[in-house]
Amino acid sequence: MNMRHITKRDKQLAIVLAFALILTIAVRVGLDKKATTDTTATESALRAGAVTELESLQTAGLTAGSISDINDFSNATATVSNEEKTKVTSQLLIDQKYEEGTVYGYKNLGFSEVEGNLNVREEASEDASVVGKLTNHNAVEIKSTSKDGKWLEITSGNVEGYVSAKYILTGDRALALVDDLIATYATVKVETLKVREKPSTDSNILSKVHDADDLRVVSIQTVENKDKNGKTVTEEWVEIEHDDEETKEVETAFVFKDHVELANKFPTGKTIKELHYGSEVDDTRVALCEMALKYYGGRYVWGGSTLGSGVDCSGFTMAIYRQFGIKLEHHAATQATQGRRIKASEAKPGDLFFYKRPGHSGIGHVGIYIGGGQIIHAASSRQGIIISSAYYQTPLAVCSYLD
Repeated sequence: MNMRHITKRDKQLAIVLAFALILTIAVRVGLDKKATTDTTATESALRAGAVTELESLQTAGLTAGSISDINDFSNATATVSNEEKTKVTSQLLIDQKYEEGTVYGYKNLGFSEVEGNLNVREEASEDASVVGKLTNHNAVEIKSTSKDGKWLEITSGNVEGYVSAKYILTGDRALALVDDLIATYATVKVETLKVREKPSTDSNILSKVHDADDLRVVSIQTVENKDKNGKTVTEEWVEIEHDDEETKEVETAFVFKDHVELANKFPTGKTIKELHYGSEVDDTRVALCEMALKYYGGRYVWGGSTLGSGVDCSGFTMAIYRQFGIKLEHHAATQATQGRRIKASEAKPGDLFFYKRPGHSGIGHVGIYIGGGQIIHAASSRQGIIISSAYYQTPLAVCSYLD
């Protein structure tokens, strides 16, 4: 048997080959482990993994085609298991399960990226009617893409329609925003719910919210209060973000937990109706205002109270309110005594604004507040039923009849 002498160079080569073999095995094990991790990654893991990899590859100078392929891959890894989705981020206050393969319930998630508002249109055309609006970073469910790729069919909250595709972030760019935008909301499940200064039914009422309103949650608190018999009871209250009417700053307030449903959500768009009347305005108020607006341009008749034939100011309000089961007298000053006095800043669509009549000091005129700082009212025989600023003169009183 011939034995070749093993040189120093042979030994070095053997060491290099052995090291290469060990490194190959380690990389293979690492890749297998990474593949398993990616299939159950949360959004934050996707952002740290797929998006970081994309950025590093872009830095390395990939072609546009290669980057497009990576975007497709990062979308594919967005399948999230129910087990992972129940993990709560620092700003989420409840555990919640979602359909497997979705991102917090969204099958094809996108976010608007705009300065100001993005119109949602009835059809995929700039000439189509606007049915809603999105603000910056509103979540959308993408249902389809137009053939030319310029329009997306979307839903966002109660809005359904079409938006310009260039203003919607998708894929890894959308996933990168998930952790910052997801939050816990309390959805009102009663007709009217009082918002209180502190977690107690004895606390001051700051405002009222209505069925289906979404309130952003700050905390969930368990407190001990006294019931009407003086017995100590344990209650759960939800601390929410609340806009202070005077300072216009976001503060906090409380609602009773039994009257809301908690869920983790993204901010979403609003319909034109929600934008005009406000999302906190209930359907009765909206219906009352829309009925009043049907008579815009109608005749003013002194002493009249028949819609369509002619009305004066109090006859107009009386006739509109009658349609909703509320009886008002045919006299503006008397109507002001039949409602609950509120501040003008507290007025909601459907409330009544009262004014003095020219040459008189007391109440002599009335109009229906329709939101946006405007009223509709039977002004005069010359003007008929018109829309004016609610502050065309300083109101003497504002009253609510619908709460």
